[in-house]
Amino acid sequence: MKSGSACLQCRSGKRKCNRALGTACEQCKKRGLQCSSPRQSNSLPPAEVVKELVDLYIFYIHSKPHSSFHEPSLRQAARDGTLNHGILFGIAGLSARFSANPQVRNQGHIFANQAGIFVQTNIENICLENVQALIIVGNVYFARPNSDYESLYFVIANRMAQLLQLHKENSADNEVAREVKRRVWWSLYLIDQWASAGLGLPKNFHSGGPVPRLPMDEVAFSQLDLNLELVNQTHWDENSIEPRVLSLAAQWAKFEYELPSIMVYTLHNLNFHVRRGEGRTFVALHLEYCELIRTSNQHGGVEALYNTAGHMTVVSSSVLLHTLLFGDDHELPLARHRLESNYEFLVKLREIWPSVDITMQRLIAFQDACLRTAQIDTHRFDKWMVKFLLHHALALDEKNPAAMPPQSGLPVGPVENTRLLERSRVTESIIRAPYVTL
Repeated sequence: MKSGSACLQCRSGKRKCNRALGTACEQCKKRGLQCSSPRQSNSLPPAEVVKELVDLYIFYIHSKPHSSFHEPSLRQAARDGTLNHGILFGIAGLSARFSANPQVRNQGHIFANQAGIFVQTNIENICLENVQALIIVGNVYFARPNSDYESLYFVIANRMAQLLQLHKENSADNEVAREVKRRVWWSLYLIDQWASAGLGLPKNFHSGGPVPRLPMDEVAFSQLDLNLELVNQTHWDENSIEPRVLSLAAQWAKFEYELPSIMVYTLHNLNFHVRRGEGRTFVALHLEYCELIRTSNQHGGVEALYNTAGHMTVVSSSVLLHTLLFGDDHELPLARHRLESNYEFLVKLREIWPSVDITMQRLIAFQDACLRTAQIDTHRFDKWMVKFLLHHALALDEKNPAAMPPQSGLPVGPVENTRLLERSRVTESIIRAPYVTL
């Protein structure tokens, strides 16, 4: 008995689809593809495809936006066929876009959908593997983008981790299991900062509660709390905010100064970590530096191709854009070169993660705010700037010049207006160029 409609793989390849009801079609069997025909969505990809996709996930994504697995154990479970299906399909859904095989790339959305089905079906099974699967599926929805579903899956993962008490040491666990639990817990902590800030929602993790041993320096985490404390303030007093921001900058400078010498960003250290297979993680630590974005793209094997890199690149690009509009003449050539380099990277990243397009449009909103206010202090740390930096999943309101306090600087005269117009044409040609060819 033949089924009445072709599977997605045959339709996309414009091939004849022959299959019996409830079985994979002959074309997909022949090509080793996962068939989307009815009752076949639960079938696993071929072993060689699983290996490729797990390797791509570890290479491009793991330990960047989240660190939830022991890599050798993950590879072993994938080889043995014991890997949780929600994790496996979620990993496949995220990493298929990096495959050199177009047939595998085209199945990314099928893998991602199947991950969601497995997670939903097993939602009442409270275990570490399901927490990891929920984190993966949350990242799947972040990539689509669907910030509501992303936040929902992350919240469920947070609650499940709390029910499992992952913050407590269990003497029955071996060292690998204990470290995985710590990393999952801290990944969820960071995800909570990211997802709650992005939608302007309350955090699930609060300061002062029980925590496991830190897998990274405590100073970095304490700064995240200060950022969100500024966001959540109901009364905005710029007289008190400015010294706190300066204090935050000083603490970050101290954190960088106290890094072990091998963790400081230099080309020598970058090459050292590349040789150890940790180049991408090293880049992720330092990605706020504009120069490192360019360097990482030129240095083979360490490109920051995970999706959250788009937001960090846009934030660093806003500094460059502001310099091009209002900086001194001697600053312009380097700022323009770096902004163009950043946008080349963002366009590349957008091809992999379409959700980066929304992030790129935030920089256009930032430039519009600069031009409307036409003031040198557009980078002032006001409420609008906090939303630009942290509320990455929300639309930006227009910046209201009337709400800005009077400035003591010189007024912008006709000459300055002409110069600003000329400079804005340069920035426009850079940040809007990617949309001309869409």
